[in-house]
Amino acid sequence: MTGAAFTKLKKLPPPVLSVVVVVVSCVAFNLVDYGYFVSVTVAKSVYSSRGILQAAAYLVSYVVAVTGIVVVLFSREAIARWAGLVLVTLFIALELCCRQVTGENIGFIHVNVALSQTEFIGEFLSSYRASVAKAIGLALVIAAVLYALVRLTKLRFHVGWIGLIPVSSVLIYAVLWKTVAFTDFYPSPLRIPVLAAYASLNSLYTGPRQPVELTPKAGVGPRVLILIVDESVRGDYLGINGSTRDTTRYLASVADRLVNFGIASAATNMSSGTNIILQSGLRADQCPDREQEALKVPSIFQYAQAAGYRTCFLDGQSSPGKHSNFMTEHDFESIDVFYNVTTDEQARREPHRRDPMLALEIKELIAQGDRVFIWVNKYGAHFHYEHAYPPEERLFTPTMPRHQPIGTSELEQVENSYSNAIVWSVDRFFEMLLPFLDLEETLLLYTSDHGQSLKEGKGISTHADRNNPPSSQANVPLFGFGSHLRRRLPDGVSELRDRMSHFQIFPTLLVLMGYEESEVRGRFGAPLWVRPDEPRIFLSGDLFGRGIVGITEF
Repeated sequence: MTGAAFTKLKKLPPPVLSVVVVVVSCVAFNLVDYGYFVSVTVAKSVYSSRGILQAAAYLVSYVVAVTGIVVVLFSREAIARWAGLVLVTLFIALELCCRQVTGENIGFIHVNVALSQTEFIGEFLSSYRASVAKAIGLALVIAAVLYALVRLTKLRFHVGWIGLIPVSSVLIYAVLWKTVAFTDFYPSPLRIPVLAAYASLNSLYTGPRQPVELTPKAGVGPRVLILIVDESVRGDYLGINGSTRDTTRYLASVADRLVNFGIASAATNMSSGTNIILQSGLRADQCPDREQEALKVPSIFQYAQAAGYRTCFLDGQSSPGKHSNFMTEHDFESIDVFYNVTTDEQARREPHRRDPMLALEIKELIAQGDRVFIWVNKYGAHFHYEHAYPPEERLFTPTMPRHQPIGTSELEQVENSYSNAIVWSVDRFFEMLLPFLDLEETLLLYTSDHGQSLKEGKGISTHADRNNPPSSQANVPLFGFGSHLRRRLPDGVSELRDRMSHFQIFPTLLVLMGYEESEVRGRFGAPLWVRPDEPRIFLSGDLFGRGIVGITEF
């Protein structure tokens, strides 16, 4: 804007100047936050579905929100102006960062994950350092422009107008509450804190679970039943699933003992949703789970106890003292043995040590001789991939520098580092574990919580994209060991390979524990030895239906 234009602007009567600044700010927030006139698009959508009054109400609430931000930035009180400028810059930086990493705007799922998994904030900043720096730089440029506008226009509002901030916050909160956080298209300096308030105040069910109603046959099934849920392992990066990289040499050598279902579809593209679905038996047709059934129905640990198994939960991910993946203290009432590998200081500092320690713990639990059900959450191939395997296992090169963000790494480096992590976390892990297992009395199922997109999505995020995620984020391996599983598949898995889904794991475990298959199938769907008729799907966004949720065919 030229000096002459500023001069004309300053000569406008204050009421007219105020309207001009608000209109320009509405346009600016639409473009900075979304890249297009989102408020107009949303208003049209609301008009077509709910009528002109609600469309007008949304537009008014958007304008009020922008006006509230404007009156703070142009307040007569210097402290209000500076506080407003700092906060606006901060939230714009967060918004720009999210857009660069995920290709999406900050929504409910992003805010909720940030609030519930604060231990990963440092890891996020390290993984996407270049994107964070770019977002901060752009936000500072915007802040400088705002500062110049405030100084040059001399427009000032009475401090009482700041009351528009709580008013607009209440309006936004009401819209979030009415639409279950689906309609969240507001300027980031108000949207993000109000979403945080909504996420904090609308907590999920944390009470006791319902009792088991089914009755198992006594003493049926394998003595040892193990489910291993790995972290961030993508199915098509395993050599046994056709990867061009030889990442599973050991597993290929024991192919005669391996029941390989190939590439399966994850239940969701993020850890928490997938794990709670696997623990609760939620069906695909129950997603999104707006009634929070996954938090109320009996868990897999309750079914295992009722079937006479000692229940064990081995955790290679969570920080000491923290419950992850929506688990509560009530879930641990049905867990006889809990082992958290991160209580070991060296395992915390060197994450690649965690999975071998889990393998040793499995060996010790099996050796005790009783009927045992073991759930394992591995550390796996979690980003940064260079932390997921020891340096001497660097088989594929060139790799990412140990602390280099994914955004500034070449694709070949990312793929090589990831493949090295796969070799260590999958192939080497089973090379340590399998010799301990008596496959006549043990049944082991293995999968991962979600896959990875390696620079294939809208942004550079590896998983948990909310809108139209690439299928690679739900691409996971699924295989097993044990004679009990082989007997269920007398004709092998050729007709089932690359057709399975996470939603079939829970009923599989229940039938193997001794529960009547017809009852299990009626409640939870088909087990792994039955070819499913329905197309495979995975969920993105919040499992419990808060905010924008996607159901994608795999």
